[in-house]
Amino acid sequence: MSAKSSEAIVELIRREFSEDSELVLSLYKAYRERGVKGVREELNTMLSKYGIKL
Repeated sequence: MSAKSSEAIVELIRREFSEDSELVLSLYKAYRERGVKGVREELNTMLSKYGIKL
């Protein structure tokens, strides 16, 4: 994916998710860097703060 496409996706996420955009962006970043496994790891980290395990 080109840098321009990635920037467009980030802007779309910011616009569509407004208040929750940072959460969604962190999942998008995890997906881009580590694929589906990265998203699962990121979600697990986020939810573990509340005592929830995947």
